[in-house]
Amino acid sequence: MGPSYRSGPAFCPAINVTDLGTEILVPAGVKRSVKVRVHVIGHSIVQTRYVCQFNIEGRVSSVNAQLLGDTIYCDSMEFMYTSKPPHITATFAVIWDGAKPLDNPHNIHVVIYRCRDMADSCGMCLALPAKYGCGWCSSSNSCEVEEQCKGTEGTVDWLNRLQTCPNPEIHSFSPRTGPWEGGTNITIKGINLGKNF
Repeated sequence: MGPSYRSGPAFCPAINVTDLGTEILVPAGVKRSVKVRVHVIGHSIVQTRYVCQFNIEGRVSSVNAQLLGDTIYCDSMEFMYTSKPPHITATFAVIWDGAKPLDNPHNIHVVIYRCRDMADSCGMCLALPAKYGCGWCSSSNSCEVEEQCKGTEGTVDWLNRLQTCPNPEIHSFSPRTGPWEGGTNITIKGINLGKNF
């Protein structure tokens, strides 16, 4: 290649921010393929080999990747972590030509999460933000993504956030007394009470 008069950040090969923002969400314990849009300059970089690198709790995992159009598709891998929090952040890089990372000016990163650590009842699970894709797994009595819910053959064992939890339980209500005329607001506390009256 000859000299170029183009310079500056706009001419650097880089990972682009996507419609989903700067977070790539992946559930722990499930094989997932990550994809990102890229801004690639120059013919020589298009014909090179790509690798996706994930730094999870200080451990670097690498998988091969392909550039198709303006998108890098990382091979699928199982994302795991051992610490206690319900979600952790893993740094992410796309490496080309053996050792050159694409710029990541928007700090696009991977968030690995465990539904079961974000909610311990069906009602709390189905109230989690939709972006996580969590639902209630009746067979394991835990909050999981659908792929992790193993029911007996032919049964629907996984409730999504549009469904209603079975087995509502009332734990307490207050106040316990009020005037004969009525009109007292009552607070009911429990689990799996649903989303609508």
